[in-house]
Amino acid sequence: MTHRLATAITADRIVVFAGGRVTETGTHAELSAKHGDYRKLWDKQSSFTLSSDGDRAFVAVDRLRTLPILSDLDGEILDELPRFFGTEHYEAGRDVIKQGDHGDRFYIIARGRVAVSKTDAAGHSEEIATLTDGDHFGEIALLRQEPRNATALPEHQHRRGETITWETPLQ
Repeated sequence: MTHRLATAITADRIVVFAGGRVTETGTHAELSAKHGDYRKLWDKQSSFTLSSDGDRAFVAVDRLRTLPILSDLDGEILDELPRFFGTEHYEAGRDVIKQGDHGDRFYIIARGRVAVSKTDAAGHSEEIATLTDGDHFGEIALLRQEPRNATALPEHQHRRGETITWETPLQ
């Protein structure tokens, strides 16, 4: 079992589960050609490359085109956008964003898992999502120019104790 599809690329048979049931089976080539659940996950996870030392992550322009916050940008602008991204590292247990704080950037997870939670007026916190490689968050505060509506916290330590995230200076 794996969540990083790159480790299964040479497998004789890949079984894809979604919602507790099998949705697809086949080789990497067969599943990629189907454009189903596997292909969507593959595209999301494989849209990043890491530097040889793991300190920098680089996002593919094709991945940026799929993000709703960026999808309406002119192609020439989108082609230039990756150079404005930077890499940040977050240890498990350290907030990436905190509900109520000012939002000055959004994030795309290059590697790692992030738990997203909301706290109600009574102070009760509830986890509302778990985000992984290729997922994005934090754009709502930028688009609406309002405080963060949730807290995002790396779930567990990743390689070298860090979760790598992308940021962009959209303001």
